[in-house]
Amino acid sequence: MSRTTAGFVWSFAILSIAAFVFTVFRCYHIPLAHDEVATFYYYIQPGSFIPFYAHPDANNHVLNSVLAYFSYRLFGAAPWALRLPQCLALIIYLIVLWQWSKTLHSNASKILLLALLILPAGLLSLFSLCRGYALSVACFAGIVLFIQKSVLNFSIRNLMLTCLWMQLCIASNLSMLYVIAVLTVLLVVGIYFFKSPIKFYIIWTVQVLCMLYWYLYAQFLNAKGALYYGAGNSFWKTTIVSLLQFIWAQPTITWGLMCVIILIGMIVFSGVHQKFMVLKKFKILGIWMSVFITILLCIFFTKTFLAINYPEDRTGLYLYLILAVIAIYALEYNAKVWISRLFVIFTIFMVLPSWRNIHVYNHPWKLYETFPLRFYNTILHESRKDSVLPIIGGHRVRELIWGFQNYQSGGLLPHMYAPEQFQFLCDWAIAYPQDSVFAAPYYLIADRDQHSGFYLYKRTHALNRNLFFKSPQHFIPFTNQEYYTLIDTQFLKPLQGPVLAEWEFKCKAASVPFDAWIVLEYKGIDKQPLYYTRVPMALIRHNFNTYPLWHSHILAPHIKGVHQLVMYIWNKSKANANLHCNSIKLYHLTGPGVDSCSRASL
Repeated sequence: MSRTTAGFVWSFAILSIAAFVFTVFRCYHIPLAHDEVATFYYYIQPGSFIPFYAHPDANNHVLNSVLAYFSYRLFGAAPWALRLPQCLALIIYLIVLWQWSKTLHSNASKILLLALLILPAGLLSLFSLCRGYALSVACFAGIVLFIQKSVLNFSIRNLMLTCLWMQLCIASNLSMLYVIAVLTVLLVVGIYFFKSPIKFYIIWTVQVLCMLYWYLYAQFLNAKGALYYGAGNSFWKTTIVSLLQFIWAQPTITWGLMCVIILIGMIVFSGVHQKFMVLKKFKILGIWMSVFITILLCIFFTKTFLAINYPEDRTGLYLYLILAVIAIYALEYNAKVWISRLFVIFTIFMVLPSWRNIHVYNHPWKLYETFPLRFYNTILHESRKDSVLPIIGGHRVRELIWGFQNYQSGGLLPHMYAPEQFQFLCDWAIAYPQDSVFAAPYYLIADRDQHSGFYLYKRTHALNRNLFFKSPQHFIPFTNQEYYTLIDTQFLKPLQGPVLAEWEFKCKAASVPFDAWIVLEYKGIDKQPLYYTRVPMALIRHNFNTYPLWHSHILAPHIKGVHQLVMYIWNKSKANANLHCNSIKLYHLTGPGVDSCSRASL
């Protein structure tokens, strides 16, 4: 083994170990983000993830949901357990990259492989998310490796493994459908070019049928309005800018753009210098350049004629991966050593600054924001000093994060009230620092988290809870019915002020988990709905049958013209259950600032 080769081996080993340790720490320490909790609630917890039958949303990364479901059944609902498949995917990813590096001969291309596919902070951080993006990255690396092997030896084994990696890639992340479709077309070209026997065409036919299945599933989601990402009209802003910001995990894209420009120039120079005289030498590079150009044409065609959204940040991940592959092969075939060294040095200096925004306690992207568990523990500790349950406020994105933390603690606190703006009718709130100016007359800052950027606000004076309705005890038998009305009360005069609905339930013989919602709905004088809010019971406790009493509440803000208030249970899965209602109480909330909200620009 030469000194240069030994240096690369040691570099690869050290980076791989560091990446794995870093990922494991993040998987353990970072609370679940909104999208991760949504994946848990809709797909992992109920074990419902089969396409066309599960809840229709792009959030269902099928392979991730399947693997996380088995991990959940074995190890429980801890964040590290739900993210365990990503840690295993990182091991597979690193092994595949090592196998791929052994097919490369240029030291520059090997170093560039490390710089582009292991070092970027945003790319590595995907492996600490309970989402399918990291799995798709690992599967894409497998595709690259076996396409390389197929070019050198077009065997039935290599073809089958290539198709397998392709199917796993789409199952991990449906947005990879573009690149896999293009590669599937190239497969049949390769089969014809190598004059392969009929069994090769049989494998390709199975691949096409599987592709058709995923295409129909994508159309099914699109018809349901579930492919909502990347709605902008500018390819530059929606795709290029967002993707580079996502990969580099920092707001500037200057370094990334310079790298892309230099890459294009290097490929052109390499092509002119070599004149593409040796076809075999440029066969793999030509394949990936063809794939990239074809995908760009497909993106513009589908956006223009089919109104399919542009890929945005993580949904355009395949564009970065293909460019990385092109860059690695361009350096592999580039005869000018000084160009290769210059590009590698530039790339490393481009990637390293992205680590300024990385730590083990939070994700580097705003779209995966979260807050620490100590906020929950603080509220839980303080609530034990009071005779009433606290009202917790936040935002619809923070709602699921709070819900999961509450779920892990056995549902000891109420569900979060989650309006779009910080409304000052809560005892506690998790909000941004910008809200502090408007909240100052009514709240003090109980805690600050420098990693997530969130503040924990505590009301200085408790709100008055004025009881105006109380229901008698009654038994609630569920026999496969979908809706059960708890209260339905009307008012001669419009309802004034926010309403807090508080209940005490005993639950027996309910399904585990109990997939039902408690809904509080406002109606006008014409009985038309004005507003509703809801609590997902399956995200409160895993098993309601083991608790003697469920005491909680739900909050609705002040809405003008409310003449009817309805509270009901939506038994979504139509499961059998027996609930004994001890009481339902309705309160008017009064106090300073109860009709005010933050006007911070976020």
